Amino acid sequence: MSESGYVECDGLSIAYRSSGSGPLAILMVPGIFSHCELYHDFPQYSDFIARLTEFARVVEFDKRGQGFSDRLTAAPTLEERANDISALITALNLDDCVLFGLSEGAAMALLYAATHPSDISKVITFGAYAKACGSADYPYMPPADVRRAAIEHTLARWGTGETLGIFVPELAHSPAAQQLFGKIQRASCPPAAMRQYFDLNLQIDIRAILGLVQHPTLVLHHSTDQQVPIDNSTYIAKQVPNARFEDCGPGGHFFWGNDNARIVASIRSFLMDRPMHQLDTQRVLATPLFADIVQSTEAAKAAGDHQWHILLQKMEAQAAACIDLFGGRLIKFTGDGLLALFDAPGRAVDCALNLRKTLHALGLQSRIGLHTGEIELRGADIGGLAVHAAARIEALCQPGQILVSRTVTELTIGKTSLAFDPIGTHQLKGFDTPWPIFEVHQAPHNVPSTA
Repeated sequence: MSESGYVECDGLSIAYRSSGSGPLAILMVPGIFSHCELYHDFPQYSDFIARLTEFARVVEFDKRGQGFSDRLTAAPTLEERANDISALITALNLDDCVLFGLSEGAAMALLYAATHPSDISKVITFGAYAKACGSADYPYMPPADVRRAAIEHTLARWGTGETLGIFVPELAHSPAAQQLFGKIQRASCPPAAMRQYFDLNLQIDIRAILGLVQHPTLVLHHSTDQQVPIDNSTYIAKQVPNARFEDCGPGGHFFWGNDNARIVASIRSFLMDRPMHQLDTQRVLATPLFADIVQSTEAAKAAGDHQWHILLQKMEAQAAACIDLFGGRLIKFTGDGLLALFDAPGRAVDCALNLRKTLHALGLQSRIGLHTGEIELRGADIGGLAVHAAARIEALCQPGQILVSRTVTELTIGKTSLAFDPIGTHQLKGFDTPWPIFEVHQAPHNVPSTA
């Protein structure tokens, strides 16, 4: 038995399908394209889900822009995709659910686990990668030019189902299966929209956050995956502290179709294991924002104590409203500055741009620094290396600048309202190696978004 419906998120309808009623809940985070209804026309896929429902409630969904979910004019950012996951967990009461991510969905599952540790209990990945394109320090994927050529080859044949052999090689010689696969491609989204998803996904790089995933994590991969080589998953398993890796033998990029019984048995065994440790929900992936008023002492002297006090009150009230508008949490004011915290770096940068305007309207110049990393929640306060890094980055700013770390740029891919200009590497006090630093600008013809 299954039910289908919609969950609202950011004013959009996100389509889902829920099957089974077991004591566990598994939220399936899709790969590059999805259709949570039509995939069940493949008996092999439907069999895989049915086997999971023997011990769990299984929720599939179409990410925004695909399948039965609302269409978009541009591919969604990582933050927007995380919003979809959060909305489904809340609306469907998927407390302590397991995230099961395929391919790019695996990257999303790991990122969500690091950011929202209390929402989920475990993570399963299949065909995962930490970085979409190979490089000197990540030799596990083909380089960007090779990947782009392969993508163009795929898009030229989009809707024909000709690439089924890459995903489920066992069905590659079946004309009926190929025809169905082409139908799913067409129903998921058209090739022009698909190109936007591919362009965005080629920028994915979550290496910096893998060590922050605390959850028990099962990393699965087919040894003969042509799309994402298995070494990507062995790398992830080594970087995630509580992960275990399993080679699922020969097969394609998808988790279904070859040996459903074997893979589901591995998943069941993993989910029935009790966690060996308690999650520390006070340690999360987040983005601290430090803002400081430039030459505040000179400004206070020029204004006089009374007027300066009135100006600071206005600054604090308007800054607090700005932080709240972008979903942040005001941690504290520091006399002539402030510290705020965001669970999404894109919203943090949007807030920084608006905060700079707000302070400028009051006749104040600012310096603002941001970094995304592990922070410690200490009651009303926060601590940790990420907080120190954001403070050091803010100290590098010239008047009016907003500076961020590379991690912020990596986790805001697809956010077209933002532009990042490299300003070189800098040695931050208290850190061993130089950091690449970027200046934030609002992209032309764009305004900050609250998405």
